Amino acid sequence: MVPSLPNARAVARRLLDQSDATIGSQVLAADHVYRDLAVVLSRSFGPLGYHALLARALAQVRSSYPALGAISVHSPIEPWLEGLDAAERAHGAGATIDGVTAVLSAFVDLLARLIGEDMAISLLSQALPDHAQTAGGHRDRRIGA
Repeated sequence: MVPSLPNARAVARRLLDQSDATIGSQVLAADHVYRDLAVVLSRSFGPLGYHALLARALAQVRSSYPALGAISVHSPIEPWLEGLDAAERAHGAGATIDGVTAVLSAFVDLLARLIGEDMAISLLSQALPDHAQTAGGHRDRRIGA
């Protein structure tokens, strides 16, 4: 599925790129992004609402990314992607990151269609770690820029 929000993939990449750089593994960093999103967005939509959006985004792109085959949304009460480490072992980090980026792009697109692009960007920005910095050393939590 091609996102209808023109910059959904760019927003997804920015979220992933601004994740905790000290983690070392891109796949582990992506896992942290999904867990952070679960915490932040569950406040607005409840865990069931977040779970539904994430499960729908995963279903939309799963067939295009073999690494997503064994990945699922953990549970409605703890809604984050599970199976990322197994996907990385089976398909490699690059293929797994491509898949989770596609899921996040679809998620961003669904969220933007549901509540509007500006509000979606605002909510997603809340999930960025506090240490995300611009080159000048100032915090830049904007992901839609």
